[in-house]
Amino acid sequence: MSPSIMTFLRLTSVLAALLLTATLRAQAPALAVTQPVPAQTAPVPTTLNLTSYFGYSGVTGTIVQFDTDLGKFNVELLYNAAPLSVANFLNYVSNSSYNDTIFHRSAKLSGTGNQILQGGGYTYAIPPDFVVHKPAIPLEYNLPNARGTIAFARTSDPNSATSEWFINVNDNTTVLGASNGGGYAVFGRVIGGGMTVVDALAAVPVYDLTGGNAANPFSSLPLQNLSTSAVNLENLIHVRSVAVVPLYPTAGSSASVLGFSAVSANPALLSVGLSGSTLTMTPGAGSGFTTVTVTATDAEGASVQTTFNVTVGPQVPAITTQPTSVTVPTGMATVLRVSALGAPLNYQWKKDGTAITGETRSSLVVNTAGSYTVTVQNGAGSVTSDAAVVTAVTSTNPGRLSNLSIRTDAGTADQTLIVGFVVGGTGTSGSKALLLRGVGPTLGGLGVASFLPDPTLNVYASGSSSVVATNNNWGGDVNVTAVGTAVGAFPLASAISKDAALVFNTTGGVYTAQVVGAGVSTGVALAEIYDATPPGDYTLSTPRLTNASARAQVGLGEHVLIAGFVVTGDTARTLLIRGLGPTLTSLGVTNALANPRLDLFNSSGDTVASNDDWAGDVTIKNVSATIGATALVSDSSQDAVLLVTLPPGVYTAQVSGVGATTGVALAEVYEVQ
Repeated sequence: MSPSIMTFLRLTSVLAALLLTATLRAQAPALAVTQPVPAQTAPVPTTLNLTSYFGYSGVTGTIVQFDTDLGKFNVELLYNAAPLSVANFLNYVSNSSYNDTIFHRSAKLSGTGNQILQGGGYTYAIPPDFVVHKPAIPLEYNLPNARGTIAFARTSDPNSATSEWFINVNDNTTVLGASNGGGYAVFGRVIGGGMTVVDALAAVPVYDLTGGNAANPFSSLPLQNLSTSAVNLENLIHVRSVAVVPLYPTAGSSASVLGFSAVSANPALLSVGLSGSTLTMTPGAGSGFTTVTVTATDAEGASVQTTFNVTVGPQVPAITTQPTSVTVPTGMATVLRVSALGAPLNYQWKKDGTAITGETRSSLVVNTAGSYTVTVQNGAGSVTSDAAVVTAVTSTNPGRLSNLSIRTDAGTADQTLIVGFVVGGTGTSGSKALLLRGVGPTLGGLGVASFLPDPTLNVYASGSSSVVATNNNWGGDVNVTAVGTAVGAFPLASAISKDAALVFNTTGGVYTAQVVGAGVSTGVALAEIYDATPPGDYTLSTPRLTNASARAQVGLGEHVLIAGFVVTGDTARTLLIRGLGPTLTSLGVTNALANPRLDLFNSSGDTVASNDDWAGDVTIKNVSATIGATALVSDSSQDAVLLVTLPPGVYTAQVSGVGATTGVALAEVYEVQ
């Protein structure tokens, strides 16, 4: 047993008192609304930093959270009063020394009161072991041992404090004052409703387990639910963790002293959302007045709330996404688009300053070079976009699809991963080499847990049930390796992995590639199509990928349908991208995804465009008919469609189910001339 325990157990005989001039509140600082939230206006999504309106009066120090069997409580560390003690305590905290320890002493320092609750010395084990001590620190007695304070235990040597601390359950200002060997160093105080938890801990029955052995430290051991003479692990008071936590929540944080919730009195007029300590108020339809109530709750369940007024009114349109300048092949259809806040909105596109008749939507399809702007207007005013310059060039290396990859669930029967692709293009001839891969086991090494263990890759020509190319295990094929290196494909795990891959040569046509699991196996698979023509060998007559699609089961989380593709060349390329569900039902597909959402991201992870329901967009219908895309079942179907002009780069289209729904979906990427 350490000397600190032996001496501290004899503190009951020491009753001298000395009240220091330094004062400390006996009551824990309470959670409060620090100032009222002023009335807000939200013509556009508006944010509010809640840290300015909630907190604990006078609390400015580092906060640590104790997680115990009977609840959590928070302690503010008082660095200005006891810098060495605070540094010592945080040293133990940073090393997790107090995690999985116990309260080993609950004692009254007088006959009826002056109780303390002591911990930090022994581990949560049978029998408890010592917490490893660090070098002792000098005494810093500057604050009284008032109720709710935390101080370091020590031996009769004033400068002997190491790991053990105690919480003053009562006001022990006198009994633990300066006349008691110089006093005991207070370095923190319980805040908020934490003393409710401390009082509950202090009320746990205490047992003397010394058996008359003065060297045994457990003369006042708190034990819960003890029903026999044998002490089991669950009878000890477990301190699960002691950790530094922020006072206010941050985005993505797992722990904090306070948590926030918010409610709008009229969600249709104004919706509210929280990210950490930031409240976002988003106007809905119409204008008017409502209230928002924000509640702050601490770890002990104490809460306060405030309600404030919000006015939602018409706003002058605010452009959030400007149309962008682009270089395209001469004659190619080019899509310009604008996004703005302030609905309902009207649009008028202009070319070189002159209004274009009939172009009154948020997107514009043009075939000629020029400088384009759009004026966005509502009842409150108007705003004109930046100019987007469309430059048309004659290029021998125009933008084109060079790679498509689909990651989703694959298996057998309806869960077969089916990828369709078209090779050709107006004015093209000759042969085209493609690298096709069905990747499963290699995904395991890339962090995908539920990968397809043994994929088989089968290629079919359109209208035929005969396999024109197939591979089960790629076997380290030299040609596959060489082409994969040339096109920049990531290497497969090993020559003996059960991934499937082959080099496919064609003079053009419509094909499907199917990735199916061996037997009845299922899992996440990646189907890939690479254009294997070296960039230096490409000419305008070289066949190319003009369309690629994938039909697969859409799940949740990592099981959504993810289509990655690459635009290669010197110019931008216009693409029609679709995420179909309801239209599949009309074509006889069972269990089709009822309401797909389509999100397009660039290589930086930024959202390029999104669509939930295509809403019968006239431009999309016209372009779809021009390129021969299957007509959608109706203008009101909940299929998702994007028409975009993209500069060269790497992109990802993600198809998911609205409202966490699942089902079979078709992702399509079409080249638009």
